[in-house]
Amino acid sequence: MSQAKVTLVVVPRERFSYTERSLESIYRDTRYPFELIYIDGNSPAPVRDYLQAASQKYGFKLIRTEQYLSPNQARNIGIPHVETEYLVFIDNDVLVKSGWLEALVNCGDRTGAAAIAPVTLEGEAFDTIHQAGGEIIFRETKDGRRWMIERRPNMHLPLKKLPEPLTAGPTQLTEFHCVFARRDIFDKIGPLDEKLLSMAEETDFCLSVMNAGGTVYLEPASVVTYVPPFTLVWSDLPYFFMRWSDAWCETSVQQMREKYDLSPDSPVLKHYRVFVHDHRALAFGSNEISFKPLLLSSKISMPAKGKYAVKKILRHYMNKQAHQFQYSA
Repeated sequence: MSQAKVTLVVVPRERFSYTERSLESIYRDTRYPFELIYIDGNSPAPVRDYLQAASQKYGFKLIRTEQYLSPNQARNIGIPHVETEYLVFIDNDVLVKSGWLEALVNCGDRTGAAAIAPVTLEGEAFDTIHQAGGEIIFRETKDGRRWMIERRPNMHLPLKKLPEPLTAGPTQLTEFHCVFARRDIFDKIGPLDEKLLSMAEETDFCLSVMNAGGTVYLEPASVVTYVPPFTLVWSDLPYFFMRWSDAWCETSVQQMREKYDLSPDSPVLKHYRVFVHDHRALAFGSNEISFKPLLLSSKISMPAKGKYAVKKILRHYMNKQAHQFQYSA
């Protein structure tokens, strides 16, 4: 561990119930030496206790807050504690594939890139592309409006249908499920923008790196997978609904609009709102909702009207909480 040149900074994305699966994957499937800092943003008691025990078992640094954190807030808490040449931001619902970390370090050593993205798949089967590079396009309309468009080729495409193998090279867009970066890039760009509470964190980061003269790279030899929250437990819901609240989304939208002088009808701003609306629906994508604080088998069936009523109450409550969070942070 003393020879490590990279530090992993694990942060909460949208839930806590996948914490153990994700962390155990990192320690089981990573052979390259690393240090690890875990940012625990008010996880429920069983997860809190697991992390405390795991920090003793594996020897990582655990930093806990007693309030929920936006992802950029959590990342910013971790950055000052990183003393290695490289760091990796990785969400708490990601599984890794053997060889993932050395591929990123080797790419960093070889290319000098400021930020590097692995190929991020989706689902435990590691068989579908979630994100593998992309473009950020600025466009001026004929009547002077400024638009931003994000393009993510091959998103949700099964690997077996990929027309040709992915190749390493510069890209313009990655996602924060897992991002490798040089520690000193933050001396140039400063901390991550904490006004981006739920959307556009990765877009803003990539633009900041490129505006500072750095390169963003895609390294297909490194593979991780994001596990979507198709099954949520009750203890996940307060953070999930705050993370994807209308309040956090609108704060992010307005920050991107002002920061990049975007027209209100810029396609990317519409995309952010649509994504949040659709992603939030995953919490009620099934008639089965687990009552236990961990992923166990005790479930009940809930009719559609009941789901709608619970969803409405939770959305209203978490929007109020999200507003309070913004003004107290």
